Amino acid sequence: MDPRTLTLYLLAGGLSLGLAAVLRMVAHFNPDGRLAKYSAYAVLLSATGFVISGFTPDLPRWVIVIGANWLLLASCSVLYSAFRAYVEDNPPRPDRAGLGLVALSMLAFWYWGLVEPNGNYRSALFSFVTAIFGARGTLLFLPQWQTHKRNPLRLILVALFGLVTLWMMARGTLYLWAPAPNLRGANPTSWVTVFWYIVFLSVLVVCIIWIEIGHKSPHRRNIHETAGFAATLIEYFRRKFLLLWSVVAVVVMALISEAGIIYTKSYEWEEARLVQSTELTNEALVLHSAQMLNQVDTLLHSVRNFYLRTHSYAETDAFIDSLPLDKSTIDNVYLINADGDIVLARAASAPRPSAADRDYFRFHQSNPTDQIYIGSVESGLVTGNLHFRVTRRISHPNGSFAGVILATIKPQALSSYCEALISGTQNSCSLLGLEDRKIRARYPEPPADLWQVPLESPLWNLAKKAPSGTYNNTSKVDNVERIFAYKKVPGLPLIMVTGFSAQDVTSAVHARLRWIAVGALTLLLVILTLAGLLTIEIKRRNEQDQFMSMLSHELKTPLSVLRMALGNVTHLSAGSKAHAQQSVQDMDAIIERCLQADRMEHHRHVPSQQLCSVSELMAELQSSCSSPARLQIETADLPAFSTDPALLRIALNNLLDNALKYSPKASTVQVRAGNHTHRHHTGVLFSVSNTAGAAGMPDPRRVFGKYYRSPGAHSKTGSGLGLYLVRDAARQLGGWVRYAPIGQEQVCFELWLPV
Repeated sequence: MDPRTLTLYLLAGGLSLGLAAVLRMVAHFNPDGRLAKYSAYAVLLSATGFVISGFTPDLPRWVIVIGANWLLLASCSVLYSAFRAYVEDNPPRPDRAGLGLVALSMLAFWYWGLVEPNGNYRSALFSFVTAIFGARGTLLFLPQWQTHKRNPLRLILVALFGLVTLWMMARGTLYLWAPAPNLRGANPTSWVTVFWYIVFLSVLVVCIIWIEIGHKSPHRRNIHETAGFAATLIEYFRRKFLLLWSVVAVVVMALISEAGIIYTKSYEWEEARLVQSTELTNEALVLHSAQMLNQVDTLLHSVRNFYLRTHSYAETDAFIDSLPLDKSTIDNVYLINADGDIVLARAASAPRPSAADRDYFRFHQSNPTDQIYIGSVESGLVTGNLHFRVTRRISHPNGSFAGVILATIKPQALSSYCEALISGTQNSCSLLGLEDRKIRARYPEPPADLWQVPLESPLWNLAKKAPSGTYNNTSKVDNVERIFAYKKVPGLPLIMVTGFSAQDVTSAVHARLRWIAVGALTLLLVILTLAGLLTIEIKRRNEQDQFMSMLSHELKTPLSVLRMALGNVTHLSAGSKAHAQQSVQDMDAIIERCLQADRMEHHRHVPSQQLCSVSELMAELQSSCSSPARLQIETADLPAFSTDPALLRIALNNLLDNALKYSPKASTVQVRAGNHTHRHHTGVLFSVSNTAGAAGMPDPRRVFGKYYRSPGAHSKTGSGLGLYLVRDAARQLGGWVRYAPIGQEQVCFELWLPV
């Protein structure tokens, strides 16, 4: 199996192990919940299956074919049991239908894995069985979603299981109808499958954690529907530290796993690109080498023909001088007679030892045919420079051996061209002899003692089978493992080999993924920073709650004592006593509103739906207000409707209190209640209007803001929380409140609630 596929399995297994640990931690700190506990077992089974698949080369086939697939499919059955227990609110029980399906599938896995191995059929079977479990999960949660359409978790679960069903059906069909012979003995998978498995499992685990911890909050609907997004997060997580950091852990693990998949796939893409690039480079080097050597051979033919025609060393030497020799390629040209004596050389002053013992001389001496000979790299007899020789035989008219015409070629002529073409830090290219297996030219240049050493390589067997191709090998020159592309040089006993190393691939991948990695790390830092800031804010709110509780307790008791004491005081005038009692009442009202605002903001109010009579409620509010005689109440013949009386009482009481407090003392406050349709929904509309007093008309843009008080209202005792509480109560009741002034002097607020 492809090592990269094994890496994908191990990534999926590692993530599954991490998520199983998170679920087990949630179950440990939340012992009443069973969903996380049994889901952890399911994810652990899945992790074990993936880890076993990741060690395919080291395990017997039956362990992979039967054991790994059984673990993966059994995890689906265990997960279904856990969700069914949650939906039915019963203890988990074995999924007999699912386990029976898994057992039957094992027979097919045994046949297509051990009797008639076929990886495509096994993958198709696995996909279809998984699709069945996905469909069962969809059918399990679909009625739940239809009953609780406002609950996003159920919709997410229906969507997740539905997508898994469609995905697995499509995957199974693909493997069933598009068989690939080279996959008969393997379990094929792809990075796309593992990528989306990680996404699916991460989202599923987040949903499980949210259900397990979040379902205990009885006011989740209020939280989601009445608060802003930021306030919702802060308040919801305020009691859910475990949920917060569990979700953060899941997200971090998922991002790391997906990064591993992206890196693995990028490495594969980059390697394929470098293979293609190396093949093209090698082709260019083959063409360059052939062209260079053909030009040298043409030079040898010209010099040999001229010498055979003139038989004059001096004229031949002059002829060579007249040729446009490329000195960067050809180091020297020699004419050697039949005795091995160098009779003509471009380096005239240099000593000229005999060449009779050289391999090229013996080759031509014993071989009457006119063949080109390309020798290995040696030190020159005349110059002492390292070069390889290209030679041709000189024959007398009767065919007898007359000598050798020779040109020495600098290896750097080819290696410099190679250096210009390749870009990797560990790329290499070599021109090798097919017969002696020695290096003719190489970049980077090998140590001096390796020029004459025949190389051991799988190349030689491959070259016998195909003129070009690729292979992996550790170079004997520098001990670097590379992927090589090779091709024979047409018409010559040479072969060109170009290679790149894993470090070259890694460098290219790092260059390609640099900004993606920066973005991923930035995202991780943002997530961790936000989680940390959220934790700090949660702690701050906890401290604020403790302070509010302490303040209310410490002030409520003294106010009660003051109220009782004022009732027994006889030496104060009636006006002073009434003023003192009103001040105590105002302080008590401010504290009560602060507590109400705190309860509303933190969603501590327990909703209670009851039938409410509008006329009875208005009569109750009128009798309890500070100036009942100033209220003029008009209510239509309204039937009782279901609402939360406590919230409605808070909203109307604050509207009435504001109207009485900020209107002239002798004025009347108009209160009306009647039927009103808003956006095709029937409801009850309450309106409270009064003449503007010394405080003036409120600012319509800020009137519902927390702690807002108009400049003229500071002469009255207040907290600036009344209308803020009205708006919050209206939202929790599913209605709205608005400021609707009448002219320039009449203040009016309208509160609408659905029936």
